[in-house]
Amino acid sequence: MCKAEKINIPFIILSVLTFYIIYLPLVNVNILVLSVFTAIAQLSLIGVFLVKQEESYSLNKTFHIFTYFFFGLAPALQFKYRITFDVAPLLLEETFLTVGLTLLFSQTIYLVSYHFAYIFFKKKKTFNLKKEKQSINAYYLLLISFFSFLITFYLFDYNYILLFEQQPVGWQKINTKHGLLGYSLLLSVRVIPVISFLYYKLRYRQVNIKLLGLLFLIVLLTVFPTSLARSVIAAYYLPIILIMFQNVFLKKYVYALFYFFSFLIVFPLFNFFRNGFNKIDLGLNLLKSAHMDAFQNFGYLFQEKFITNGRQLMGSILFFIPESIWGDRPVGTGRMIAEKLNFSHTNIAFPFLGEGYANFGYMGTLLFLVIITLINSFFDSKREEFFKKRIAFLQIFFLYFLGFEFYLLRGDLYSSFKLFSSFFIGLILFWTFINLLSKSKYKCI
Repeated sequence: MCKAEKINIPFIILSVLTFYIIYLPLVNVNILVLSVFTAIAQLSLIGVFLVKQEESYSLNKTFHIFTYFFFGLAPALQFKYRITFDVAPLLLEETFLTVGLTLLFSQTIYLVSYHFAYIFFKKKKTFNLKKEKQSINAYYLLLISFFSFLITFYLFDYNYILLFEQQPVGWQKINTKHGLLGYSLLLSVRVIPVISFLYYKLRYRQVNIKLLGLLFLIVLLTVFPTSLARSVIAAYYLPIILIMFQNVFLKKYVYALFYFFSFLIVFPLFNFFRNGFNKIDLGLNLLKSAHMDAFQNFGYLFQEKFITNGRQLMGSILFFIPESIWGDRPVGTGRMIAEKLNFSHTNIAFPFLGEGYANFGYMGTLLFLVIITLINSFFDSKREEFFKKRIAFLQIFFLYFLGFEFYLLRGDLYSSFKLFSSFFIGLILFWTFINLLSKSKYKCI
């Protein structure tokens, strides 16, 4: 899996840019702190460009792209220019250094352990995978997608504005028809047209362009990009882009460079469509903006010694239990920090590795690092088998996770569990429909 590769142009250019961004202009700050973040950024670039992988796109590369921006460049600039967010106090220099070293240590462990875990899973036959058989008429996929759209439109109370315009945080939960039950159904049903589109493109060798176009139109109507939170867009649309331009993304650096470009340019543009926001921070301005608050929020929790002994994890896993039943149910860790420190708003990110610390201290960070390492190495090592045997549901799961991992790593865990559960339930519902139709006497109509 891993061999040292000759120095390549993207690595050289981004390494030079990294040093330029972090150190120039040089101001009167602790160089040791900047060096820690530089090391994190460089290890991330090594993970993306210098570690040879059979996969042109992978969860491993997604992990390193996240750490490059959120744990490398962003905290370096925020420390250098003494930037803070949400009327919060400036983090102590000692906190920047200690949390930075913790993340640098984690990054190093990840690089080494991912390598060996990947080799282990690649050699190990985990389960017997057989090729799926095409068993239903493709037009049933169109019916499933359209029915999902109708349910979505109904739960929006036939308000077409909601199909295209994002609402304030928490608005849908309160205003969706049939209350919490309707909201839970909405989250799972909206993802089904995406799954249906991916299933058709992956499973059917003879693709009807008109049918594919109709499926994509329903995807747009059901989960139009401007109606979604920006961090969710990648989970829904990155898989579609990857399978529609497969030959392009099979080239060595395309996936990574596309992710870099999308993060610095495309992601900020969608801020214009957020309810109540119209400021767009591109490039380096993004790195110094509140969109990149994940490291600092981890720092505040570390600085205030908030360790919940698993309470936050339990609240995230059991997110579906309403507050009317569990009165003191833990809120998301980001919101917990915001409320405890009286931030100006509570919808803030909290990184995955920080969630580990919030629950069990340093051992929690190590535990969460092991979890993400095993997830990434397992699915990356099995990707070739999933695609070679055309096992559509595992292919869809893998493709979805490429976009979802960025959301998971940024956090918080509570929101991540909710988003992933809605996708997983949607996938199960779709799988159920397919199996019922495959056993039906009308399957070939």
